[in-house]
Amino acid sequence: MFPNPTDFITNFTGAVWTVGANGIVNDADDVAVIGPVAALACPIIPNCQFAAGSALLAAGNYYLEFTGIGGGTSGYGGNLSASARPVPGPAVGAGLPGLIAACGGLKSLARRRRKQAV
Repeated sequence: MFPNPTDFITNFTGAVWTVGANGIVNDADDVAVIGPVAALACPIIPNCQFAAGSALLAAGNYYLEFTGIGGGTSGYGGNLSASARPVPGPAVGAGLPGLIAACGGLKSLARRRRKQAV
């Protein structure tokens, strides 16, 4: 259970979009390349949510969009990374340590925001 019920972000989703031909972000010609992906509760770390996805992207302009309804001390903290070179195949166990680190970052951000609110 979240310490403050308003910390939970409802309808929390994340998506990566291409910027369309007109070059305007969040316009009618943009196309989703990942998602929207619904956020889930972290399996190990309590009081956090995460959304994840991956894709091989061609050169171009992209943006990350998070949507949801939150209040209190809810917020986002995380990483988005890109590589211009081929990515090696998955390593055994690589997903879980990254997931644990991401959830830990979200939890520390929530604690810091709660301290600032008090």
